Amino acid sequence: MDFISQFNVQRLGYLLIRDIKKNWRSYAAFMGGFFAIIVITSISWALDMDDDAKNAHLNFFPFGLLAGGFLFTSVIFREFGNQTERAFYLGIPASNLEKLLSKLIISNFLFIVVGVILYFLFSIINNSIVEAISGMDIDTFNPFMKENLEVIKIYFVLHSIFFLGALAFPRYSLPKTILAIFIIITVISLVLGLVFRITFDDLFDSAFQFNDLRGTKPHPSMKSKMDNFGHLMSWVFTYLTAPVLWIVSYFKLSEKEV
Repeated sequence: MDFISQFNVQRLGYLLIRDIKKNWRSYAAFMGGFFAIIVITSISWALDMDDDAKNAHLNFFPFGLLAGGFLFTSVIFREFGNQTERAFYLGIPASNLEKLLSKLIISNFLFIVVGVILYFLFSIINNSIVEAISGMDIDTFNPFMKENLEVIKIYFVLHSIFFLGALAFPRYSLPKTILAIFIIITVISLVLGLVFRITFDDLFDSAFQFNDLRGTKPHPSMKSKMDNFGHLMSWVFTYLTAPVLWIVSYFKLSEKEV
């Protein structure tokens, strides 16, 4: 058991191949359906001379990466939804770290890389079809545009939430995860509201009544506090959310063996 508990690159490679074989059909089905929607919608917009058609990829790419990625991630641990598959998966001679990394690589890093490449190739086909039918020139998809890179960063972070949700809720993972997110956001908002109330006490006349600041400029120190608070929240979201939830996911996966 000591040997199994250690990290081994070769075992991770075998797991990756296994998991890719198990999940490629669902990935291909999603991509096929998504690309069909893109073509139909793009042609419709172009025929109507809708301005959205020229910048269609700025709308389609975020939707495909985020919605598609979260849907794909929500079924990445489908083995735990069936007792037979669960027992077989837990019996695979690999450590929990290797099992977690395999699923993480496929649903996050590999999904992003493969998704961007396929989307780029398909965008060329889509643009040609739309231009041939409507005569409208469609802007070429550029994955390195600031907006697209921002979408990739957001997916990289938010993926960790749905990844943990796939482990916590083996069945109906997506709706349950979304509901859990709503509840957690509500609680966090209340906590942050309390922190804001305590930190920026000078802005309030009473417990929850703002001062009348119309016609006045915020005090430099107050503006600095608010800016620092915003930067702190942004830093926490960008750099701490994913690593923390990956660690929680590791312990959640370890619980499955108990």
